[in-house]
Order: sequence, then C-alpha cells, then structure tokens
Amino acid sequence: MLALAALIAHIQEQCSAAEVEVEQIGVEQHTLPQAEWRWSGDPCRPRPTLRLTGWNDGDLVASYTVRPKLTIRVWGPVVAKDTPVGGQVSVERGLIELPSPPLADASKRLSARRNLSAGTPLSRLFVEPMPDAPAGTAVTLVTRRGSLEITAPGELLRDAFTGDRVRVLNRAQGVPLSGVLITPELVEIQ
Repeated sequence: MLALAALIAHIQEQCSAAEVEVEQIGVEQHTLPQAEWRWSGDPCRPRPTLRLTGWNDGDLVASYTVRPKLTIRVWGPVVAKDTPVGGQVSVERGLIELPSPPLADASKRLSARRNLSAGTPLSRLFVEPMPDAPAGTAVTLVTRRGSLEITAPGELLRDAFTGDRVRVLNRAQGVPLSGVLITPELVEIQ
C-alpha cells in the first residue's frame, strides 16, 4: 500500500474521520522504497508525530518519524442556523475540524453566548445550557409535613435547573424562602 493511502486509512480508523486532507506527508513519497507501508501513533492531534514503517516480505526495509501536515474533519454537533446572543441554539450534525474545541452536550437546550453562524462547532466556549426555569418564573411552592401539604404561589429569584437549590419569593407573604426546583413549575420548600 502506498504511504499516502496508508496514512489516510490510518487517520480514518483512528479518528473516525469523515474527510482527510494531507498537505504534507513529512517525507517525499518518490524517495520511499517499494514496500507495504504502515503508520502508528495518534494522528488526531494538530501536527502529530507519527511513525512510518515499510515492510517487504515480513522484513523491515525503512522506518521514519514524521510530522505530517493534516486537516481532519469528523461528524459532530454544530449550530444549525445563525443565532444571536442569548438565542436558543438549534443543533444538527456537521463536519468539525480536529482538534475540536470542548463540545457542549447537544441533548440539552442551549443558548448562544455570542452571535453564532450556522456550522459553528457546538463548543462550550460559544453556548451554555438554558436554565429549566429563568428568574421571574411563576412557580408553585409546596411544603409537606407528613400527610399535610401546603401550597402557595411563588417566583424564582434566579435562573435554575431542575434539582438546584433555589431562592424563591413567596408571593402570598412577600417572604424569600429556600427550596429545591422539582420541576420548572414546582419548588419544594425544605
């Protein structure tokens, strides 16, 4: 197998690459002896250091340490359409160039930290989780004592996610309280 074809196959296998561009292999192919070429090392990093070995009938005929110049793209979550700061981000699968920035959890509702263009990788640098209930949300406050349950209207004082300890305002009494956000509409006072 030619060294270039072997390199592309190695990258596709190691990085789950959808697209590979090799700008520079790191050694002149026309100077390589006739052999079966094998690559080793992690190609999924910027400017990787890789080992290229040539084999002929089970004998090692050449060995090189090279730093090829590569562009590798993998499938991953990207912004589906242009989104302004604070807007809810729509997600789709698209090509992301390696190395990719730390990716956000695409299963959560996300908002843009800055203006985003379609195709931008879904990076934690550019998006943040949208709270389950933003500050000012009307909630029901519930307190339980044995079989007794008391409810009152309330309002979240800060953005919150389900399971967070929260500060709420008891609208009936005008008193701030602490509790746990059980659902986006329900706070259990403890």
